[in-house]
Amino acid sequence: MLGGFLRALGVHKDYVPGGLAERTALFRSVAAPLRLLVKVDNVQHAPEALMPPQGLLVVTGRRALPSLPMDGAVLIDVAPLDEAAGTELVRRWYADADEGTAADVVRLCAGHPLALRAAVEWLAARPQLTLDDVVRDLTAGRYGTGDDGAREAMGVAMGANGGAAQGRAAAPARSGPAGVGRQSLDDRRGTGEGPH
Repeated sequence: MLGGFLRALGVHKDYVPGGLAERTALFRSVAAPLRLLVKVDNVQHAPEALMPPQGLLVVTGRRALPSLPMDGAVLIDVAPLDEAAGTELVRRWYADADEGTAADVVRLCAGHPLALRAAVEWLAARPQLTLDDVVRDLTAGRYGTGDDGAREAMGVAMGANGGAAQGRAAAPARSGPAGVGRQSLDDRRGTGEGPH
């Protein structure tokens, strides 16, 4: 990852060091005169190496990283969407959705944006189906509903088995942005499985 940041900052690939310590030192040297916003998504470990000398690092992930607050990060828990915001999001992704059906999907996915995206991506891969089909299957409990169904949807959408916690974002107080990214739902075309 650090190699990609170095190349984005203009370091030729032939001059990117192989070791983490050397890459970190070069990143801090190249970034020193710049005010950077660095964003990193789906972090599993604290990305201290990406902290720019000036600017902001923002990281997002599905689990808390206890070391971040020790380094001065501000943790922000991202709550599920309310019905109005979730409905608007579903209708932006799936223009044919009527408001009532979109609201049902939001309720069945417990307002979790990733679960909503998983359901709509699953549907996009099956043009013969409609959002009503998703609602029917979720209502029947075929793929789980409520918080359990939302966690399952997020797990599949993120390529993991099992549940996922609410999203968390951490912004270290001293610097560096990290970003928000999305992972695609596993391709389940032809398996008979529905939105998880």
